[in-house]
Amino acid sequence: MYFSLGGTYRPLNVTADIVFMVDSSASVGNANYQKEKELVKSLARLVNVTSAKSRVAVIAYSRSTIPVVRFDGYQSLDDLDKKVDDMPLLGESYRRMDIALRSAAQIFNSARQHIPKIAVLLTAGRQIPGGVSLDTATQQLRSLNVTVIVVAVGQQYSKQELDPVVSEQKDLFEIESFNGLLPRARTIGKAIEEKSGNLLHILD
Repeated sequence: MYFSLGGTYRPLNVTADIVFMVDSSASVGNANYQKEKELVKSLARLVNVTSAKSRVAVIAYSRSTIPVVRFDGYQSLDDLDKKVDDMPLLGESYRRMDIALRSAAQIFNSARQHIPKIAVLLTAGRQIPGGVSLDTATQQLRSLNVTVIVVAVGQQYSKQELDPVVSEQKDLFEIESFNGLLPRARTIGKAIEEKSGNLLHILD
């Protein structure tokens, strides 16, 4: 099967359970939130969720989090698309990436055994002052052998704050604007493919 996204290509060879954490803060705004949604939907196609090799879950976060899609929460790609399209903008003034990371860890408790687990954090800004450090917040994911990829967009995030979340610098994608998200989808998808292949080799 072929999918179109700025060109035609085959889905990637990915076997993994993947959780997307989508920045739903007020500073993102509705227009840019739609661009985050398009990235998530494009990545779902790239990781080939229809093959049953990969599954995805989606969390929206701001000051709080809501689980939008769970691993068993969609019947088809169209169903997944609709759930992502219907994802509300929380629009809260604070951004709590620590809570998003912990919520992802809870979802990974229902992940498949002996299958790579990958979390993708989208963020457009800084953690609220006084929140739990992101290094600490990521520890539960590490204990579950989850690999984290960060997609930081715009000019308001702190690379220093995000560095402890990833195990390798190449897993932190810095994108200048929301308009640059979709053109980078395949690059991010390839990073997911690489991580899933490496982890699957280790798990085997």
